[in-house]
Amino acid sequence: MCCLLSVSAFAKVRNFANAKATLKQIYLDLGEGAWEDFYCQAPFIPKDNRLEILPSQKYTPRISSKKVQYIEWEHIMPAHRFGSELKCWQDNQSKNNKNLPKNAKSAKTSNSAKTAKTTQSSRKSCQKDALFRQMEGDLHNLVPAIDEINRDRRDFEYAIPPSELEFSQYGACRVYSNFAEAKFYPAEYSRGWIARTYLYMSKKYGIKLTDDEEYIMHLWDRQYPPSKREKAIREAIEHKQKWEETMQVLDEAKKLYRKSKNPRKKPYKNPRKLRNVFR
Repeated sequence: MCCLLSVSAFAKVRNFANAKATLKQIYLDLGEGAWEDFYCQAPFIPKDNRLEILPSQKYTPRISSKKVQYIEWEHIMPAHRFGSELKCWQDNQSKNNKNLPKNAKSAKTSNSAKTAKTTQSSRKSCQKDALFRQMEGDLHNLVPAIDEINRDRRDFEYAIPPSELEFSQYGACRVYSNFAEAKFYPAEYSRGWIARTYLYMSKKYGIKLTDDEEYIMHLWDRQYPPSKREKAIREAIEHKQKWEETMQVLDEAKKLYRKSKNPRKKPYKNPRKLRNVFR
């Protein structure tokens, strides 16, 4: 599948904005078979430099509107989940709490609205943190989602829906946003992908999952094996990110070489570091 990637897809992924542009190109290069949103499998097409959702039976807007729906790039593991343990995030939250009026701290206002605002503020504060930028721009954690569902899901945790739940919130789309409990119930066809992404993020960045997350993600991983579409997209992403890691190691080698007082001295104490990239 890697041969389908265009040269333009090899721009360096330095931040979330670049990651989104890279993913868009990856999906376009993979062809129309990949042009479905993640949560509803609704088709989309490239139009006017954006990805536009086509009218279909797969999805009906929750809020009736003539507004055209577009694709937004959704973090499967939300930014609040992978960023909240970082110092930059915690410092920003402490600062926001100090600036709140005393009566506002105890007022029963919309928790979800406050959380969304705090999350945006904390994400902005963490843009200088290299680890946060890497996690925020990790291509394996990003999927194309309908903008309305992207907004509705926010940083809600994934959960197993009650057996009696009727999935009618978005027409025929088999997802549900539980605003009262801050939970999101994904369709069966995306649960395995979600699970493998959570397990990947946990392993790669040392993010400790809760007991509930551990149970659900391992369960879904076993119940829902990768589809051909997931395999193709992950293969393309893996090829892309391996290339990025290689370029980063080579750039580091060049910098160390230029800084070396003795040009003949090997820039790496461990010459196996370069080879490990390809394993």
